[in-house]
Amino acid sequence: MMLKRLWLWSFPLLFLPNLGVGIATAQGGLELSDFLIWSYLGLLVVATPVRRGLNVSRITPLLGMFVLWATASTLTIPLRYPYISNPLEVYGPFGLGNEQVTFGLLKIAKLCLYGVAGILTARALKDAEARAAFDWSLLGGGVVTGLSLFVLGSGERTNEASQGLTYSATNGTSAMVAILLVYLSARYLTGSGSRHWRQTAPFGFVIMAAGFALSNGRGGWIAALAGLCYIAVRLGFRRQLVVYGTLALVVVAALYQTQPDFKDQVDMTVFAPASTSGYQGTRNVGSLDDGGRFENWSHESRQFVHEPLLGTGFYHRGGLSGLWSTGSHNFFLQMFLETGVIGGTLVFAVVVSMWRQAGRLAAAEPYEDLALKAALVAAIVAGFGGEYFYGGVILFALFAVYAPTGSTARPASRTKDMVEHPGGWLAPPSPPPSAIARSRNV
Repeated sequence: MMLKRLWLWSFPLLFLPNLGVGIATAQGGLELSDFLIWSYLGLLVVATPVRRGLNVSRITPLLGMFVLWATASTLTIPLRYPYISNPLEVYGPFGLGNEQVTFGLLKIAKLCLYGVAGILTARALKDAEARAAFDWSLLGGGVVTGLSLFVLGSGERTNEASQGLTYSATNGTSAMVAILLVYLSARYLTGSGSRHWRQTAPFGFVIMAAGFALSNGRGGWIAALAGLCYIAVRLGFRRQLVVYGTLALVVVAALYQTQPDFKDQVDMTVFAPASTSGYQGTRNVGSLDDGGRFENWSHESRQFVHEPLLGTGFYHRGGLSGLWSTGSHNFFLQMFLETGVIGGTLVFAVVVSMWRQAGRLAAAEPYEDLALKAALVAAIVAGFGGEYFYGGVILFALFAVYAPTGSTARPASRTKDMVEHPGGWLAPPSPPPSAIARSRNV
């Protein structure tokens, strides 16, 4: 029995900083999580029972079709782009010696690795007891990341980062913390989780927020703000939210006055002068777009018409692809560019399926959908600001917050779901969180 629960304890370890284990390769960096994920998968295989008819089964075929389509698009790169006169002769079958093809296939393999880990995590949550324990695992993962950011700092010094000697607190890591923090905050505010978890969670939130604020990850900040605004709209501006919001503003003001790095990041985002705003020195939309996101999106979206069906190939950029080597800084746009209309549509279908599954749970229990939907809002906003979900622990964090919903049994049919819950997916207004808390004898 203990062995089957060991994966819950090992879950937070995936969020550890590199601790010198990271390796820079020609195909990208290998991080500590890329080594630990294998043991985590082994523990999941031991813990996962054979279960059918789960919500996660709805997204598994979509993910599988995306992988197949992205692979086909990537393998045909040498045939569609004349790098040489006879690509099959030089590169071998399917052009596997081509650097672009190899890089793309490795990215697809990494996506599969962390995607399978997320799917098996959902399947391992076989009962309410396991889901309650998983709340602690998620909190542990967020705390580990927050402590790492707080203690080691943003440390994006090139030489050290390339050797894996520092924890690279990029926007991607910040986006991951945003997803976890928003999800766990929604769980806490709706009275979910055990009594001991709710008593402990605020201390974890302080650690996560401290590291989060000092991460220099402005993309994650905006994503978290979007997710928290969604929570506020759903719950209404009740006293509890006003108190926490006021405390958050006080903390942000204190950080702005006492932390030069934090102040610089805020100034760069909100008060940047025209001379420093904009991509490559050009001013864009006010001073809010000093990273040139709108310019990137405008330039890259025009490339879609050249390869609308197959796309350019997974992670195929620069050169004859017509895409900027730095990417569009928009994950969803990038999926349409690299895998065509079919691949991009499949990615959106996965997100929509997650959202709708959460909505069905709300028909049975009020606010059961709030945590996942708020996390999805944060993830979507983060995705529109950067390309964070190719694989790795950031993608895994998104699957992890979906896992409790994915582990539940899916309705037999839409008709049955509508009969059992009159009002269907448009459930009637939910009672306030305080009512939920009282019903659980808190």
